[in-house]
Amino acid sequence: MAIIEEYISGKLSADNILQDADFSPLFINDLDTDTESTDAFLDYVRTEVDDSLSVRPTCYCGDLADYSSLGLSTATCTNCGEPVRRRYSAVLKPIVFLRSPKEIDTLILPIFWAQLKEAFTTKRVFNPIMYLSNPLYKEYDEVVVNALTAGGFVKRDYNTLCANLEDIIALLSALPVFKNRPSVKTLLDTFQLNRDDIFVDSIYFPNKSLFIIENTSYGKFMDGNFGGLLDGMLMVLGIDKKDTVNARKRGIIISSVINKLALFWDSYFRKVFTGKYGSIRGHIYSVRAITAARLVTISRTDPHGHDKIRFPWPAAVMTFRVHLLSMLIKKGYTVFAAQGLLNTHVYVYNEVINELFVELLAQNKEQVIKTIMQRFPSLHSGNMLKMGIDEIKTDPKDLAADNPINITAFHNGDFDGDMDHYNIILDDNTSELYEPLSPAHCLTDPTAVKKFNNRLILSVPVVACLSSWLERNTQDEATLEQTNTMYEMLS
Repeated sequence: MAIIEEYISGKLSADNILQDADFSPLFINDLDTDTESTDAFLDYVRTEVDDSLSVRPTCYCGDLADYSSLGLSTATCTNCGEPVRRRYSAVLKPIVFLRSPKEIDTLILPIFWAQLKEAFTTKRVFNPIMYLSNPLYKEYDEVVVNALTAGGFVKRDYNTLCANLEDIIALLSALPVFKNRPSVKTLLDTFQLNRDDIFVDSIYFPNKSLFIIENTSYGKFMDGNFGGLLDGMLMVLGIDKKDTVNARKRGIIISSVINKLALFWDSYFRKVFTGKYGSIRGHIYSVRAITAARLVTISRTDPHGHDKIRFPWPAAVMTFRVHLLSMLIKKGYTVFAAQGLLNTHVYVYNEVINELFVELLAQNKEQVIKTIMQRFPSLHSGNMLKMGIDEIKTDPKDLAADNPINITAFHNGDFDGDMDHYNIILDDNTSELYEPLSPAHCLTDPTAVKKFNNRLILSVPVVACLSSWLERNTQDEATLEQTNTMYEMLS
């Protein structure tokens, strides 16, 4: 899990991994570069499969295998130093590392290099970081280069870039072409706070279990992201054994390799973790919590506050199940009896459960249960609101949540079957943290000064309801005063 946490946090620091290593790391700097050694290295860093992945337990390099029923072995491979294990269920530890080569002062963390590229690449695809670190970089932007020259950054050399990186970031962040970008505004602070993690002695390459080449009758296929990465690994293969490579060329090679690693990790994170089909959405954001519900929303018609909602009985029984079980057990119910009572009254009213709901609401000083209401997708300020459940409806056939009409426009909602997601806030401390999501904080536009939110309107369904009500009640003397009052409010 430690490695995965490093991946997710973006702090791909090989130094920490090597300190606690329980394996034999392979430093690519020291390897031979003859044909036989290169072929052996390629087998070590990639996995070739035919029609399917083998689940046979092996060591890392594949020389040692075990067919035992448990898939385990006490044997350790003399070649790679790894024990036999199920390769595709093991933690994907990096095995191959790049140490700072001779005449190279330090290495830059690839994921931070990717942040630098994203922040400082112009619309004409000129990147000053590549320009300063690699003399062979061909792209050119006169305005940016002139600014760098005026700031004294003339020498195009990797070590020089590392020595002056903080000042370079400060200069580039102030240029008009970059300064308004969101990715630029906090970049200098990020560098200053994480300098020791950004400048490292070693970096690592992906585990071979991620680098798969599929052999088919039509040819060999692999993920395109690995092509450039493999070229980068071959560029630094045995770099400390190549006496003919001078400091200038070493800097060019290291700049190119870090750039290829940055491209790989950036693409890998976007493809695997983020996005619509990524792991974060699939396993975190889109997972239904036990204290959450997704309900159809309708207009609330009884007197109510602007941030108060009525919750349907079936959803309340399921969403507050843990609370209700605890309260029933404290009242003397056995676990099985409490579970039985709740299971049989999801769609059936029960006075005991209703009394528990009243007691549950009374526990909060505002007589409400705080919840986060959200309508997907979150496009505007107000899509996610902190609301309060002030009543549990007692009709089990009523499956919708009643929402105030004056917050409908905030989340672009209407009453034609829209569904909202409700996530219960479980304690007062968390409730205070979510206070900025209260409807009152959505009145102003978060992107402009002294401007009201453009979602602060009555939505079309609300206006239609009001219009219909006015037309229907103009002939009714009993409601004439109410009608005139509403006309004044809307005029």
